[in-house]
Amino acid sequence: MPSLRSLFITIYSSMVFVGSVLFALKMWQNPDKITLMILFTALPMAIFLATILIGKSIPRTSALLWPVTLPIVIAAIGLINEYQNQNLHGEALIISVIFILCYLLYIFWYSNMPSRIKNRLQIGKKLPCFTVKTANENKINSDEIEHKKAIWIFYRGNWCPLCMAQIKEVAQQYQQLSAMGATINLVSPQPVKFTQELSKKFSVPFNFYIDEANQAASLLGIAMPKSLPFGMEILGYNTDSVLPTVIITNEEGKVIWVHQTDNYRVRPEPDVFLDVFQKHERGERVEQPNEVSAYWNGELIARSSETVVVEGNYYFPRKDVKEQFLETSATTSVCPWKGLAHYHHIHVNQEINKDAAWYYPTPSPLANKIKDHIAFWKGVKVES
Repeated sequence: MPSLRSLFITIYSSMVFVGSVLFALKMWQNPDKITLMILFTALPMAIFLATILIGKSIPRTSALLWPVTLPIVIAAIGLINEYQNQNLHGEALIISVIFILCYLLYIFWYSNMPSRIKNRLQIGKKLPCFTVKTANENKINSDEIEHKKAIWIFYRGNWCPLCMAQIKEVAQQYQQLSAMGATINLVSPQPVKFTQELSKKFSVPFNFYIDEANQAASLLGIAMPKSLPFGMEILGYNTDSVLPTVIITNEEGKVIWVHQTDNYRVRPEPDVFLDVFQKHERGERVEQPNEVSAYWNGELIARSSETVVVEGNYYFPRKDVKEQFLETSATTSVCPWKGLAHYHHIHVNQEINKDAAWYYPTPSPLANKIKDHIAFWKGVKVES
């Protein structure tokens, strides 16, 4: 049974292509303002999809996909105005609403990745050992590749145009990455034949691996079951896929950098990989993606790349907060939907910031994601 995501992207893609053609023909036969605006609720997305599918040269976009979003927003504003003037009704109204709602679902739901299993990939810890197959179908353990700097790129498969563009981009920068002593390991759960086809397209010595039954991805907490766009299984692809992930390890097999995107279109550039290796070589701290820091009175109180944002506040995992700066407070407060909040004073350099940190020991089910997390206020500077 395909997932809702799998069905949605196939249906929506078909809708924008068919809708663009039909309303373009209608404009050609009988041009009018409303038809043009309806056309522009579908055409920008159709052009974007056609561009990435045919060219496979766009490795990333912004989260809000502004080149597509802006014309759709303008068209939507125009259609709302026509509706208020009672010029938009019936079939045209229904089609307009469907196209606009589907685009909002694509941007704010489909594009966003499901939650990963946290704490499987920890900075400074060894990469958990997993088994994959080479393109020649030989099994190999990840710890056999230790003693080399490595970039592990978990990609969805040949069917994903952004993944293919990302790999092409890394290939173009292979010489620089290789000069840093790095090996490039590309891992996908797709069947062997597709990985073999892909390996023949590149002249650089990438290591291509197959993650059978998503065993490695499941171990690392990055598996994404039933996420293949519906219908593509006819071509021989597995329905299960992986959350796009990049892991960089040092010579000891320890994780020094991880990019776990929360949007499948937002991906790191190869220049970032070079910067990670260069900083690591110089003994400098390597900043992690989405890293957020909290400071007060000249001291770092917390730093994490796993914060949760609720109502504009960053909640830091307790493990990433320096507990030596916290003192228990008797203060409590009640949030109607999060539950009972408790507080900490912050004590730094002989100064106390009373009740400047709060947390929910037993948050309500609606706020369960902030359990074991701490947020700050009262002059604590939070930087992202």
